[in-house]
Amino acid sequence: CTTRSRTRASRSTTSPVMLIVSVFAVVLIGANFFFYRNSDYFSPEAFEMPLQHTWSLAVEEQFYLVWPLAIEGLWLLVAGRRRPIVAIAAALLVLSLVGAHFAVDRDPSFAYYMLPTRAWELLSGCLLPPAPLPLPSRSVPGAAAFDPGRSIRPTESTPTCIAAR
Repeated sequence: CTTRSRTRASRSTTSPVMLIVSVFAVVLIGANFFFYRNSDYFSPEAFEMPLQHTWSLAVEEQFYLVWPLAIEGLWLLVAGRRRPIVAIAAALLVLSLVGAHFAVDRDPSFAYYMLPTRAWELLSGCLLPPAPLPLPSRSVPGAAAFDPGRSIRPTESTPTCIAAR
């Protein structure tokens, strides 16, 4: 246990003031920062914070505020080509996953609460839409068989993270 995590765990997490501040952190999409600084998720005191579960919503909201802007910037930078965007997203996924692996030993709470170490999970979902999806075969009624010769490709109207315009 590091000195930093002992300090976080020793703070009073059940006071009404902490509850009010945590509500503001949730509303301002910063719950993960608040709980990272004020609690140790892996300590028994963590169960006394009623809004602690909202850290994951904050991580998702932060990602979905930043990611569309990043995609738009990349789209302009690579002149509308999808492959470089997918390659950059894949590189960011790997970088985030490796960062999470190393952060677990150095600061487990950071690895748990923060976007840089959680981005790989969200990026993996963003990398799925560009992959061709097989359509169900019509040859077997009611079966979930797939015909590899037919596939769905994202189009301009596909509502995905990386779909082309």
